[in-house]
Amino acid sequence: MEEKTFRIYKETLKVRGSFYFSVIGYSMFPFLLPLRKVKIGWKPFSHLRIGEIIAYKNGRGSLVIHRIIFKKKGEAITKGDFAFSCDPPVRERSYLGVVKDIEGRGRWCFRIINDILYPFPYLYSIFFLLLSPVIRPFLVLWGKLKSR
Repeated sequence: MEEKTFRIYKETLKVRGSFYFSVIGYSMFPFLLPLRKVKIGWKPFSHLRIGEIIAYKNGRGSLVIHRIIFKKKGEAITKGDFAFSCDPPVRERSYLGVVKDIEGRGRWCFRIINDILYPFPYLYSIFFLLLSPVIRPFLVLWGKLKSR
């Protein structure tokens, strides 16, 4: 994603308050599935909490949607729920917004799940890390069947 495009997204958030974005990939499986739309909303970086799902631009210029697992002044460490490792630190300048809602699920369901996970972001990741050797082959097979 070019810097100009990223700035447009940031300005859109400041003016409109939110926008929808489609998820690509399985790093947040099963919470976020590919092609599911998420509502990105504005929240100041300093007000973010561990367990929240944020959108940010990574070092390669891609827009990433991952969960915060550690936060200190000026930066946050994120990780996809289904990913094996943490991401490089996210700084305020690359932060876009926070996931406010998920298409296909009611806000109350999203809120309840997120509120349960806030104190235990590692527990969720560890659970799916342990299940990943079982789940990954099915995801690969499903992807191959879908592409036919």
